[in-house]
Amino acid sequence: MQGSATQFFPGTGATVSAMNNLTINNLFGVNLNNSLNIGGTLNLNAGVFTVGAYTLTLNNPITGILSNFSANNTSSIVIAGTAAGVNIPSVVSQLKSLSVTNTVGTTLQSNLNVSTALFISNGVVKDNQFVLNGTANVTMTGGTLDLEQNTA
Repeated sequence: MQGSATQFFPGTGATVSAMNNLTINNLFGVNLNNSLNIGGTLNLNAGVFTVGAYTLTLNNPITGILSNFSANNTSSIVIAGTAAGVNIPSVVSQLKSLSVTNTVGTTLQSNLNVSTALFISNGVVKDNQFVLNGTANVTMTGGTLDLEQNTA
């Protein structure tokens, strides 16, 4: 997506709920205005991509400038698919919910506070010696939650 002003995706009245690849190349940024499942790659070239109060499903690693990814305590992320390296960028410190259904799992890149729901059904969720906390209800129907002791 390119533009000369902030864009909202998929746009007013649009019903896009899933797509293959999405490239963000708008210095003014792109905000989700509906939940979205990206089956391919989310590529962040220019401008901030903001999840906001929606659910973003990632099936492959985010590429490009990872600091251009924005999610907060109103955002929900689903780590899905079978690809390795599908991780939440280190600039994200809060989420409303996190679901991990990816067969490989995910590894934290920074401290993460999850406020409502943490759901793990597949793969290994590694804290990578970061703090995974919050007031979320934790549901595990499969997979592994690997919490390491931070000795720093």
